[in-house]
Amino acid sequence: MFVFEQGGYAWLALEATVSILEGPDAPTQNLRLFRMKQNRPSGFLAWLGDELDEPTFPARMVEEQRPIYEFDVHRHYGYPPSA
Repeated sequence: MFVFEQGGYAWLALEATVSILEGPDAPTQNLRLFRMKQNRPSGFLAWLGDELDEPTFPARMVEEQRPIYEFDVHRHYGYPPSA
């Protein structure tokens, strides 16, 4: 994977093995992932400008067919942003 700084010269490259986590467990995995990312162990979760409750969030993941990409990084390198 390659990511670059918009309007600058910084960049990051990751050499990784990627697993696509999909299937019947994907909605529940997305719920757990977003609870951790948003530091919300319960209650509503933010999704694309909406606040979704616990039953609605996994249903939206099914509707959008959202997988999770899991990266096992073997090597990383790049050019750091300027201060």
